[in-house]
Amino acid sequence: MTEHTGDISATENPYESGMVETLRRTVAVLGKRNIPYWIDCGTLLGLIRDQRIIPWDEDVELGAWTRDKSLFDACLPDFLEHGLVITVDKPKKLGLALSDGQPYKFRILFYDVLDGHAVRGGLVGGSFLGRVVSYIGNLLDDALCPVNPGVSKMRTMLIQCTRFVPHPLIHFSLTVLKRLPLKARPRFKISERLFRETSPVEFYGFDVLVPSAAEEYLAFRYGDGWDQPTRYWIDHADVADMRHK
Repeated sequence: MTEHTGDISATENPYESGMVETLRRTVAVLGKRNIPYWIDCGTLLGLIRDQRIIPWDEDVELGAWTRDKSLFDACLPDFLEHGLVITVDKPKKLGLALSDGQPYKFRILFYDVLDGHAVRGGLVGGSFLGRVVSYIGNLLDDALCPVNPGVSKMRTMLIQCTRFVPHPLIHFSLTVLKRLPLKARPRFKISERLFRETSPVEFYGFDVLVPSAAEEYLAFRYGDGWDQPTRYWIDHADVADMRHK
């Protein structure tokens, strides 16, 4: 683990103002409709540990339940009225942004409940072959998305290539891939109990909802040293045990 050296308070995030304004407008819409959500992932880490968005973070993440996705879909006109652009609209992910084109990501991530766990991120194969199949399936799924998902240049190029393939063929391929007898598991998995209750907390001068068990969640996800600034860590909610920054 590579520790961040230097004073975090002296480090500026070049996208902070846009990220905060997107968050403010989003929670205003959700609050008006009384739609449940919570601040999630690295955004929650920054809120609890630093009372700000992490200086080197380029993502803002909210969590919500898949069972409430229709409530978020009903908010799409309201988001547009509040000056937000829909960047991604998929069953498990909703992306929003200001219209200024700044390269940050704002995502609402939708969780299912499975065997007492909150899970998201699709299924990951338990073997190398399974992971290849999962990647191809996600690529085809992105190709069907009418909005550019704003992923890496290589992935964007691959997605553009798949758009020359007729959609019926992509749907057929996805159906075949999903029926392959490969062992799979959810990509992200964390105790559902940690998201059962939320509490309002002031963040940048407005209220947002956070998991009431926020510190327990952060300790599980980022380890015992979660309260110490670092650019890299092991994300223990990711079954692939990938290193994130």
